[in-house]
Amino acid sequence: MTAKTASQMPIVNLNGSDPTELAEAALKVAQALRKALDAMSQSAPHGRDYQTSAGAYTVARREFEERYAEVREILDFYEDLAENVYDQGRERKRNRAPLYAFSDPLRADVIRLASENPELRGELLPLLGKTADSMDAINERIKSKGR
Repeated sequence: MTAKTASQMPIVNLNGSDPTELAEAALKVAQALRKALDAMSQSAPHGRDYQTSAGAYTVARREFEERYAEVREILDFYEDLAENVYDQGRERKRNRAPLYAFSDPLRADVIRLASENPELRGELLPLLGKTADSMDAINERIKSKGR
């Protein structure tokens, strides 16, 4: 068997597949591979089936172990893939970038407008991505103005 090399994982992005769907698909493959490994274990070579040929059992056992390790390596890949895309999706949700990337002065102006004009907040906040930082800044400005 060859040394394990790093595999290219999908890169979660707006135009790509949903990370949850990617992870679930990879886990389905992993589940099927676990069943295959169980079935392989049940059909592993046994010495009693190779009694009449010297060394045949040793060869059969080595070949079986190599095939088993190859399937196990594929299983490891799909488990890693599921974990990787799940983590990317979770990280993306945690650090969701605003839909519109404003420069700091423009962002500050939008926050100022939202704090000074409560009737416009519903329209302005989606432009900021409703991040916790922007909400905190708006709340601080409102408190500082005594509103």
